[in-house]
Amino acid sequence: MSEDAAKAAEPAGETPSGVTRAASQSVLSEAETSLPSGSLANELAGLRGEVRRLTLTLQGSSPGLSQESWNELHTLQDELHVNVAVLLNQPDGAAQAERRLRETLSHRVSDPATRAARLWELVGVYYLHSRRPYPALSLFFGLYDCMLEAQAQSGSRCHKGMPLCWISDCYWQMEFPALAKRFLMLTLCEDALSNSGEVRTEESGVYFRMAWRHGMPDSRLREYFRRCYSRYLETKSTSLFPEEIVQGLDHGWMTELPAPSEAGIYSANLHYLHHLLSQLGSGTGTALEILAEYLLSCMPGCRTARHVQTPSTDLDVVCCVDGFEVDFRSELGRYFVCECKDWKQPADFTAFAKFSRVLDSVKARFGILFSREGLSGAGKTQDAERDQLKVFQDRGMVIVVVDNSDLKQLASGANFTSMLRDKYERVRLDLMPARTSRTSRQNAIPSALPDEAGGDMSTIATLGPSSKRKRFTYVGSVKGGAEIQFEKSQAHVSSAFFRALLDHFGGKTIPGGFSFENPTPGGLGEWVCQHSPELNSHPLTPRHASHIAAILVHEGYAQSSLRGAAVWLHFAKEGV
Repeated sequence: MSEDAAKAAEPAGETPSGVTRAASQSVLSEAETSLPSGSLANELAGLRGEVRRLTLTLQGSSPGLSQESWNELHTLQDELHVNVAVLLNQPDGAAQAERRLRETLSHRVSDPATRAARLWELVGVYYLHSRRPYPALSLFFGLYDCMLEAQAQSGSRCHKGMPLCWISDCYWQMEFPALAKRFLMLTLCEDALSNSGEVRTEESGVYFRMAWRHGMPDSRLREYFRRCYSRYLETKSTSLFPEEIVQGLDHGWMTELPAPSEAGIYSANLHYLHHLLSQLGSGTGTALEILAEYLLSCMPGCRTARHVQTPSTDLDVVCCVDGFEVDFRSELGRYFVCECKDWKQPADFTAFAKFSRVLDSVKARFGILFSREGLSGAGKTQDAERDQLKVFQDRGMVIVVVDNSDLKQLASGANFTSMLRDKYERVRLDLMPARTSRTSRQNAIPSALPDEAGGDMSTIATLGPSSKRKRFTYVGSVKGGAEIQFEKSQAHVSSAFFRALLDHFGGKTIPGGFSFENPTPGGLGEWVCQHSPELNSHPLTPRHASHIAAILVHEGYAQSSLRGAAVWLHFAKEGV
């Protein structure tokens, strides 16, 4: 942690020039001591507010960076080749700053003590202390993502406590207490690993935040430091992801009830999800259980426990939901159970029936079956899928299924809370899944469709932030070639073009680069533009590349992640 992070006891942290923090605190202390004994708490609070307003008036500006930090920011701004003060005051200054930071500094932030990391931190702190937590949050998540990417490339751990601590402060300023506490625990884990399990109060911003803001006793805090470091020594492969270490701790630190306004927030580490997905199919089933537990623990207010034993059976994952009385989770009951089947074949009727009996035995109204290959009879309302409907109709119990395609969507940034809501409503209300009618399907397929593009029709969404995704339909597959359907036209992508693309990018991580006029160098959009005239039956553009990327992710040839608003693609080593 930097010195600023260690000393920022409140979200507003630093103060501009004019009145120092010490002077402000001195005024407040005098105000408190001047009140008569027994004064009401609201009188003291009112006086505190007046003193703060007077302080800001004397300063002549709103909270931001201290003069010392502004001076430091100006000395570092040459790294971005831009006047930072001018940039930050623009309406889209945060978005511009994040793009410039990623383009120029993302490869130099593995060490938080570098000039690049410090510049990134100061830009984020400026927005946080200016009471603009949302752009600050995006900046700090971007820094965390770049540090994780640097770890993946080097194979060695770097200290990530700085962005995690500021992310916690952003959520605290938003009044999201559960998320603020969770990210502060991740910060604690990072500090514990870097300091060999010791608490160094003079260097870390964790101690006073945990003790003063969240009320964690000193003895408990030090115990968590020791436990985190002990788990690191036991299994050093976990050291790259603090989420995995915190996942193995008890839940005694989860004392905050989530606010209603954070009910729809879902924040998962996509790098960690990719790591867990890569371990599926090992034969033990443990990887899927850990993945399921992590996905659920990212929902604010959801406590999870893995491998819970009863006299009659073992429960893979047990969940307890705290705090929500207004959204669909109020229908689930406080406790629900998850079953994990990392099988090579779909879960059958026997497995589904056994799970429903387990739910019956613990009087749970809701359960999640994580099955890598889904349910037998899927899409035909037969076998296990038929029993899924009968269990609700007969016993009022909803069991939803999360399969491999769902897990890939989550690893690409999908919101698990929204996914569970859709699945719950589909069973609860007996909704039909979205299907394309026979007539519309016939009308959508051109009469001169090449033979290689024959096959099923799929409707999926392009990649990127949820607000920018667009649904589209394609016919065919990567192996056989695909026809992408637009409102007034189609675009054919040959199987040979797909093969050449996958051979070229196999095992690589690249930017999407779908800008029509200025595709990112080295990205998929640029490659598609340059090579489609030669390798495909007709030229393709970056617009087509955005749809091609979605098809590749949908069929499992690549995975995607977001760095800010930019799409990055992670290709498997095997081709078509």
